[in-house]
Amino acid sequence: MSSPSTRPRALLAAAAVAGLALTGAATTGTASAEALPECGADRLRARVDAVPWVPEPGVRLFAFGVDRTAGPACSIVGGELRDVRFHAEDGSVLDVPLTSSAQPPYEVIERDPAQAFMSAFDTGAGPYPVATVSFTMPALDARLTVPWPSALHGPVRLGALKGQVG
Repeated sequence: MSSPSTRPRALLAAAAVAGLALTGAATTGTASAEALPECGADRLRARVDAVPWVPEPGVRLFAFGVDRTAGPACSIVGGELRDVRFHAEDGSVLDVPLTSSAQPPYEVIERDPAQAFMSAFDTGAGPYPVATVSFTMPALDARLTVPWPSALHGPVRLGALKGQVG
């Protein structure tokens, strides 16, 4: 298993491999953010899934997915998910250590779903009894809350919300 000093690099490498393996290369839309209005929270449907394969022993991956619901055309802008918070069953915020590898600039995502990957070790701080996760979209003050699939150990590393090929 990785030593504590190499864990951040291992998490980043695992998330990068997962992103490439699950989505191919990320695409940036050719349209500008001004071409369509950005989807509001009422037009977005989010989910988090545990990724069923292990990129490296002792590392777990989770995929955040955001889709548009039926209605007039609108855009999803990718980038860093903001103000990510993990919640217990009673709604209290859990102090899960989280870092982000996402970097602006934002991109317009033309195909659903937009995805971000998060990696965490099987051991470490915790386990945290996570029931839900909430986050704010990259360029929109829309806060989404979705069920979380399992207990979680920290620290965790979150990648950028991007489009997928396929």
